[in-house]
Order: sequence, then C-alpha cells, then structure tokens
Amino acid sequence: MLQLLIVLFVVFTQAIDTNAFNNLRIYQVMVSSFQDGDSGRGYCTGYGPSRHCGDLRGIINSLQYIKDLGMNALWMTPIFNSNGGSQLDSTGYFAYDYFNVDPKFGTNDELHELINKAHNLGLYVILDGVFGHHKSGNVAASPSGKYPTGGNDPVSYPGSLEFYKEVATYWINNYEIDGWRLDQAYQVSTRNQDRNYWKDIREVIESTCDNRKNQGKQWGTLGYMVGEIWDSASNINNWGYYASGGYGLRSCFHFPGRYNLVQTLACEESGKGGYDASNLNGIFNAGYPDFAYPNMFITNHDLLRFGNLIRKKYGYGRDNNDYWGRHRAAIAFLAAYTGPITIYYGDEVGDLVECYYNPGDCGGVYNDNAARSDGHIQGFNSNEQALHDFTAKLMNIRASNPALYQGRRENQNASGTLYKVDKVSGSNRIQVLINVGTYTYDTQCGSGQDLISGRSYSGTCHMEPFSVIFLKM
Repeated sequence: MLQLLIVLFVVFTQAIDTNAFNNLRIYQVMVSSFQDGDSGRGYCTGYGPSRHCGDLRGIINSLQYIKDLGMNALWMTPIFNSNGGSQLDSTGYFAYDYFNVDPKFGTNDELHELINKAHNLGLYVILDGVFGHHKSGNVAASPSGKYPTGGNDPVSYPGSLEFYKEVATYWINNYEIDGWRLDQAYQVSTRNQDRNYWKDIREVIESTCDNRKNQGKQWGTLGYMVGEIWDSASNINNWGYYASGGYGLRSCFHFPGRYNLVQTLACEESGKGGYDASNLNGIFNAGYPDFAYPNMFITNHDLLRFGNLIRKKYGYGRDNNDYWGRHRAAIAFLAAYTGPITIYYGDEVGDLVECYYNPGDCGGVYNDNAARSDGHIQGFNSNEQALHDFTAKLMNIRASNPALYQGRRENQNASGTLYKVDKVSGSNRIQVLINVGTYTYDTQCGSGQDLISGRSYSGTCHMEPFSVIFLKM
C-alpha cells in the first residue's frame, strides 16, 4: 500500500496543472510596433501603419500597465535574431538564430530583465515559436550543434525535431518562460509532415516543466502551448489536437469562434456579419475534443482590428457611442468564456486604424497587417479610458470568479439581441447577460448583485444597448 501511495504521489506531482490554462488572460503585443523604449534600437521599418521602432525596453516599461489591466500573461511576437533589417525581419517570423535575442529588439540580458520583472508582477511570459519555417539559407546552430533540416518554409520532420525540442526547452530552462505560442502550427503536423510532431515537442516541454516543478521552481513550470491553425475546426482538430498514439496540442486559437463573435457584433474581414445572438452558439459546438483548451480572442496581428470591422459594417467610428458599446460587449464575452483568452494590444482602448482606408497614406496597409499600429498605454481620451477601465474591471472579476473562466454553461439562451447564460463552478454561480443589439428592453434574470455596477436585481434585468450584467447569484 505504501508503495502504491508513493507511485500515486509521484504521478500527481509530475502532472502539469492544465486547469491553470483556463485562467490565462493573455495580452498580446507585436514587439516591433508596441512600444519604443530605446531610441537606439528598433527596426523602424515594417508592414503596416506602425513606425515599427518597438523594442524590449518598451515592453519592460509597459509591464505594470499590463498587470493593472487585469491580465496575467504576456505573449510577445518572435524576439529571436533575424540577422537583417528588412520589413520581413521586423516581424520576427523568419529567424536566423533561435538562441539569441534580435539586437534590434534588445539584448539577452534585457529579456532576462523583462521576464524577471513580469514574474515579480505575477505575469506569465509566452514566447512566439516558429518551429515550421525559418530564414532562407542556413540558420545558426543550437548550443549542442543541431540544425533544422529540409527547406526553410516549411522545414522537414523528423529531421528538424531534435533542433526544435532544444529550442523549446532552452528558453524554459535558461529564461524560465512559461509557454509558447506556435506560429503556423500545421507546418509541424499532418498538413506538411507524415505525422503530428507537436506530440513529441509537447511531451518534452511538459517533462521539462514537471522536472522544474519537482525541483521547487515557481516559474517555467506552466508548459502552456497554443497553436495558430487559421482554419476550420475540423482542421484544427486534425492538425493540432489529434495525433497518432495520443494527442498533439492541448490548446489552439479558436479561429472559428472568433469569426462567430465578430460576425455578431460587427463583421468579419469579408464583410459577412451583422447576425443576431444565435450566431454565438457556433462558438460552443465546434466539435473540439474534451481535452482541448481553445483560446478565444477578438483581434491579432494578422486580422483587422475590431474597431475597423465595426466601421466596415456600420460606417461609424469612435465618435459613435455604439462603437464603444460593441467593444464592451465583445470584451464581456471574452471575460465570460470558459478557457484561455487573449486581448490584442489596443483593443482595450478601442483602437481603429485610420489609414487602412487609404493604404497609400501609410505605405500600403492591408488586412494581414493593418492591426500593426503603434501601441499606446497613456494619454487616453474619456472614451478610451472608460473602455480601458471596463476591461480591467472585467478581467479582475473573471480572475476572482472561477465560474467565468472554468465554469460549465447552464440555461444558455442566445437569440435575438440577448446572450444569457449561467456559468457555474462549485458554489460560484454567475449569470451573464449581454445585449448585442441597439434596443432597450427588460428581460427575465436571476436574483443577485451585478458585479460590474453593484446594482441588485430580482427577477427582471433592464438592458440598455450593448449593456452587460454579471449577476452573482
């Protein structure tokens, strides 16, 4: 019996806490366009409307802002050395040296400083891993002398596997990073390879994190991996979640769900949208496996900003109250979503890229790079500040109520202009009501206190256009 207990204890202590994934509130920044903290660094060229002079010092200077927004994780686009100075190099997505920081972004020591300061604030740090392609030509060897094999876009597996395993674990062991966002994850799976090699990489990452946890280390133990597979749910399953002999990734971005959300409150990039709340049901019936942790988001660096989608659909911008209401409703939906969530820098203050509508005014700005605008973390006008504060309040409410981030859905009603659902985790029960339309009405609701306004309700809730109620019952 004692031996059995010892075995069970070892198994338990070696399992990473995947439930922590549900509570991830990730703030995404594009390094080259977010913040210029060092005038001596930065590419100062790139695709999109930003000046592209961003660097690690700018992110270090912004960590308190990210913490105060109620986020608990930072995802940076790739920081590895691209060994060049072109627009493409500025993105970071075609690396030359996977084991050193790009000197145009900063130094290895500055990355250590960034990660240590983030951890001191309670923020996880997630690096962007490009394990399926690299800069044309030879790349720098790993510390143990390994290289990827095959072409540069994509590389070939299994020949590249040991190289990318070393990349994946090097930054955990030497910098204590907490996870990886995985660019074009299908390149490492069955769309381009003979099998899903994320299984192999995930297992070595999780083993590394388990060992660190068993050594008593606090950071570099989360082991979160989230794949970018910009495709249908079935292909996200086939190329991300499923693998022979087990499974591949535990988390991928919920691209289909993102489209449902923006179609409901604005439109997608094609213009398709303006649907009622019933369209949100598609977010929950994608058919992902039970072990999956789909990551929900509104915008990223390859998509139009939500503000631009609002203007594309309805013709108005930041001077219209509904513009801000649609942002509040979208962020509230994220806050009530079971699973990890990501907010792209600027969406918390309702950014809109003006020059997108006249691409020649900013060097050519199109759908896949229009959202790469300069970040700003201060000097907000009243509407920006109000949305920022609303976002921070919701993120902190989410953090304090496990029903929101890990709860099951009960009594869900998504129809007309109302999205209503009871989120339940143990004794924690929150009824979420979001008006996704421009009409005012009263609707049936539970009894309790709205965690946002502090107002008490009993049986009837009054819904203004785009209003949100998180009723603790």
